[in-house]
Amino acid sequence: MLSCMESIAIDSNVIISFLDTQDAKHAVAVELARYIQSRYGGIVIVNVILYEVLTILSMKGHKKRAVGFYNEICADKAVQLVYSDEAIERAAMEHFYGAETKNISFADCALIASAEFFGADAIASFDLHLKRYSRIVPVLDGAGN
Repeated sequence: MLSCMESIAIDSNVIISFLDTQDAKHAVAVELARYIQSRYGGIVIVNVILYEVLTILSMKGHKKRAVGFYNEICADKAVQLVYSDEAIERAAMEHFYGAETKNISFADCALIASAEFFGADAIASFDLHLKRYSRIVPVLDGAGN
């Protein structure tokens, strides 16, 4: 479990938009990052989400940025990198089975399950469908939500 400070789990789309200055949602991600920094003391990054970030940044031609991000989060004491174990995977699969939409990825389900398991107070994501499936409120999307 996390410490007593409020924490937030962050989805790959927010991280990628923040790191990729050419991304259509970069400015929104920067504002969301400022809000997160001012409001939350801890950041939860799930290993599945990290792998997605590193892969997509590399595919977009930002491998150095991906490696730099990895090194930063490993050194940042405010960031808790959490690893899915069998219990979290089972919980993620329950979310995945129960999803009414085809648009929810297993990574989204792992994010929700990990955030619940590790006691995150919110999730930051541009995937609005997470609001329907997460027991964690709020899901911050940078649009005032």
